[in-house]
Amino acid sequence: MAGPASSCRNAMQRRLQTRSTVFSRNRIWPTGCGAPVGRSSRIGRRRAWPNPTSPPSSTRSGSGAVIRKHRHDRRIAGPLRPYERGATAMARRVLIYRQGSLGDTLVALPCFHLIEKAFPRAERRLLTNIPINGFVAPAEALLKPGGFIHGTIEYPIETRDPKALWSLWASIRAWRPDVLVYLVDQRRRSQVLRDAAFFRLCGIRRLIGVHLRTPSTPQSNPATGLWPSITEHLADGLRELGDARIGDETSWSLRLLDSEHQTAARALAPLGTDHPFVAFSIGTKWQPNDYGDGNWSAALAEIGRRFHSLGLVMIGAGNEVERSDAIAAHWPGPTVNLCGRLSPRESAAVLQRSQLFLGHDSGPMHLAASVGTRCVAVFSSRNLPGVWFPRGNGHRIFYRQIACAGCGLRVCVEQAKRCISSIPHGDVAEAAVGILSQTRIGLDLKRENHGQLDVGA
Repeated sequence: MAGPASSCRNAMQRRLQTRSTVFSRNRIWPTGCGAPVGRSSRIGRRRAWPNPTSPPSSTRSGSGAVIRKHRHDRRIAGPLRPYERGATAMARRVLIYRQGSLGDTLVALPCFHLIEKAFPRAERRLLTNIPINGFVAPAEALLKPGGFIHGTIEYPIETRDPKALWSLWASIRAWRPDVLVYLVDQRRRSQVLRDAAFFRLCGIRRLIGVHLRTPSTPQSNPATGLWPSITEHLADGLRELGDARIGDETSWSLRLLDSEHQTAARALAPLGTDHPFVAFSIGTKWQPNDYGDGNWSAALAEIGRRFHSLGLVMIGAGNEVERSDAIAAHWPGPTVNLCGRLSPRESAAVLQRSQLFLGHDSGPMHLAASVGTRCVAVFSSRNLPGVWFPRGNGHRIFYRQIACAGCGLRVCVEQAKRCISSIPHGDVAEAAVGILSQTRIGLDLKRENHGQLDVGA
């Protein structure tokens, strides 16, 4: 025979079952409709009524969120997890942490595509550094018009100023992001722990791409001698969001606008309608990567001797105008100097029309590769081979590996840039001539010369 305590308990169970409703801050969600269960400091308080008939182990609600046993016999939803059904759609604000300049942003382009796909309805902001060089366009100018982000939060790079750090903390805290996506190059475990602690103090509950385990040492490919690219490293850190598909052309799309293509057409008008041209840039962020004005002048002179009617278009920052003009002074064909006149996306539209890109390991090189233009690029060995090479096939890369390869120096004094200085300018010119001979202008020149094309020295 059931006692009073048992009857009371059964009555309480029946009463709770009739009040099975989830309360949100401003709405009432009937259970079974797929509404999120639990609570989140960013989306509003949501709490399920306790149900003693449910099993104490972890289960899934109708929304797909994991429900866990609480010590006060309440069941609350745990932190949002992207691989849980419907969890990514619940995030309203996503903060993406990525430092660097134009090239650093471009190599992460497949990751920005993946983040947009994972959080399609969230407001996405980029946390990045203020450009080191005042002539360099910010990352927002590259990503925002394409719909990858909605805004940025900027701070001085490598700052240790308590006032600046407090201001950054206050800005992030005020925006109240639900999720952080951590897009960084290889870092020590102590640096990752420091960053994770800071973002936790900013009130961010979910950190994606923050891996506290000791990273494994990358290995080069025995067949090619190349090391994993920085894009592979970044995509591997976001594998919980899905496959970044770095080998897919669509993952590298900048989504250039019609207005940007029109601006590029107007900028190229001095060359004439559909006149073939080579794009050239002397820009580079670090001193060891600079090939030198004399080497570039000699290489351009040799290319111009073979293709005397070919146009030359110079792109880059505003402080590179005079230097670019001096290097191209002896170019025999028409020239247009667009340094400082176009945005990065408008420059991409120009590069898309180019027969070839010629330059350093730099942002313009990655910009050309992102739109499918073949590159002849000269590299120093401050990074290991393959890490920062342009994506895609058909490029000609000049890299001289010496004993100090992978030094990471920003200024090379002891070796006097021996790695890049030892690359003959004649080899660079021959590589460009070889690619150009396969293009429309090369075929036209071959017909003019009755089937012969002078590609020798």
